[in-house]
Amino acid sequence: MEIILQIKTLSKTENIVKEMTVGFLLRGDEVLLGYKKRGYGVGKYSGVGGKLEKGETFDQCMIRETLEEIKVNIRRLKKVGNIRIYDKTDIFGLHIYNIDEWSGTPQETEEIKPEWFKLDKIPFNRMWSDDSLWLRQTLNGAFVTGTIHHDEQGYINDLRFSKRM
Repeated sequence: MEIILQIKTLSKTENIVKEMTVGFLLRGDEVLLGYKKRGYGVGKYSGVGGKLEKGETFDQCMIRETLEEIKVNIRRLKKVGNIRIYDKTDIFGLHIYNIDEWSGTPQETEEIKPEWFKLDKIPFNRMWSDDSLWLRQTLNGAFVTGTIHHDEQGYINDLRFSKRM
């Protein structure tokens, strides 16, 4: 099943896209989220991940960032989404992964404090505003694509979902 996320975008000059990955470790009925301690997104929960480095594939970026941020070696990952996010100054290409096999125990680092949450207790009120629109679907294995435009206050405009089997 594929879920397509469409949000009306306002006119904006196309800037350089910052390609990024975000991944979610899954363990039974739990998901690992990282509390961001510094840098972009400080004070929010999210998956682990980060910026694509020159010459890297998205899978390689996801593997590297997970090791750097929580000291875990990914054994198996599945790409479950691509979302283009426009905010007031930047454009992000977000590549989303589910991770269901890894070695090591997630550890706190200078950047991330990892915490396990029950899938029905995800703290969306402490996450990015658009996470509640797509995260549950991707955690359930659906592939999400779309575009999100944040206005000046960080709110989202004109949400529409459609499903493709």
